[in-house]
Amino acid sequence: MNGTEILTTIAQLGVAVAGFSGIAIAFNRQPGGLSDFEAFRLSLLFANSLAAVFLSLIPFGFFYLGWSQEMIWRTASGACAVFEVGFIATHLPPARRFLRAHRELFNLKLLTFVTCGHVINLVAQSLNALGLMEARLSIFIFGMLWLLFHGAFQFGRILFVQPMGAKRRDTHSA
Repeated sequence: MNGTEILTTIAQLGVAVAGFSGIAIAFNRQPGGLSDFEAFRLSLLFANSLAAVFLSLIPFGFFYLGWSQEMIWRTASGACAVFEVGFIATHLPPARRFLRAHRELFNLKLLTFVTCGHVINLVAQSLNALGLMEARLSIFIFGMLWLLFHGAFQFGRILFVQPMGAKRRDTHSA
């Protein structure tokens, strides 16, 4: 199957982003439950990272079923388009709500950028899946790279864009 190395690399990087961010966030936060806003931010990170992992691995199952390359990439792109619809539908309304509630943590330009990125990925993957463009591995790979990018981007935002009132751990030793 074409793309084996890049797809396995994307899957490995997606696991690394999700795993490392989980550890880093656990050490960086105060004990107790997650606020709705923290849960939303983590949902963005894990949804994109883990989608990149699982969607990158799906073509291997199709390959071992004996499917043609064209059918593999069309179906994989269709799965990615379904993820994008679900992601946009479940994450855009809370993003708008949190934009009003936590304005200091949102950059409207960045929010617009990532939303447009998901819409563009949805359109590209849909066109690939429907056969309205030549079914290509490259379209699917760019979609997986977008999901991986958004997961890593969200990790950076969680680490470096904190609420003003967030408590910091005492770094002095006893």
